[in-house]
Amino acid sequence: MFGVELTEAEFNEAANAFVASYRAADPQTQAMLATGWQGLVAQATRGTPAERQKQIADLHTVLSQRFAAGAQAGIPWAVAIDAALRKRTQAVATASGQMPEAARRSDWHTQMTEADLDADLETLYFMWVASGRDANLVTPQFAAAVRYAIVQNFAAFPQQVQLIFANGQRVYAALRGQWAQANAQQRIMLAQQFSADLDALGLTVPQAGGTIRAGGAWSDVNGKSHGEWAGQMVQGLAGSSYHSSW
Repeated sequence: MFGVELTEAEFNEAANAFVASYRAADPQTQAMLATGWQGLVAQATRGTPAERQKQIADLHTVLSQRFAAGAQAGIPWAVAIDAALRKRTQAVATASGQMPEAARRSDWHTQMTEADLDADLETLYFMWVASGRDANLVTPQFAAAVRYAIVQNFAAFPQQVQLIFANGQRVYAALRGQWAQANAQQRIMLAQQFSADLDALGLTVPQAGGTIRAGGAWSDVNGKSHGEWAGQMVQGLAGSSYHSSW
């Protein structure tokens, strides 16, 4: 109804809050919740294509109001979903230049929303772990520094990188789908590609013996300030021939 794919973090937050609310409710409220949501789904899948389109548009309005009211009332799951929907309307940067024809045909957009930015961080983290790198090296502080660097330096990135970041939700979904469908050999190849891409972004790992590779960033949790680390990531992006494989 909203054309939205929640990130894993958003889904888990909303699902856990909804389950907790359901378990705390009395039997009558539980029955209303279960049948009420089933009814909404059924309502959106009946009739002709035109009728379904109108039903979805009407439900979009009703549910938007319901989520907003629930969030205002402090209902945890409504707060989570309302915040996720709002993020997808809050633009934080816009890709420059004329949209390439291939991107237009794929219905990409030029505005990076808060939700795209969240998905960008999840994409980088997924690539990091999938390529066999130590997840413990990715601290919340340095993930926040990447987020800040993407926003503050967005205009300096090559247009292709801008479009990838601006379409973070779509890219992350495609990347996860590609990984899920890959066999063992294909995953090895993807992991190698992820590792090379991360290095091009300046997100490198320590060398053996505890020293940091020249140009290291994400992994250097003690040797650099956040500003220095973010600056290296920006240089890695702007100076690379980074190409997306999805």
